[in-house]
Amino acid sequence: MSRILDRERTHYEAHSSELLREHRGEFVVIKDDHVLGIYPTRREAREAGLRAFGNVYMLIREIS
Repeated sequence: MSRILDRERTHYEAHSSELLREHRGEFVVIKDDHVLGIYPTRREAREAGLRAFGNVYMLIREIS
């Protein structure tokens, strides 16, 4: 089983209730244990992630 993004998924799950309460339907970018930000569209989230981290693995997930 792939371990890629396990740390990011764990971070999302640990904060999911807060994220859902405040940002349902938006997109979050997480790299390691760092939340880069919350964005209204997947495209904006991806662009911000690429600017901040480059072309590396990061979690971009709709908050749902």
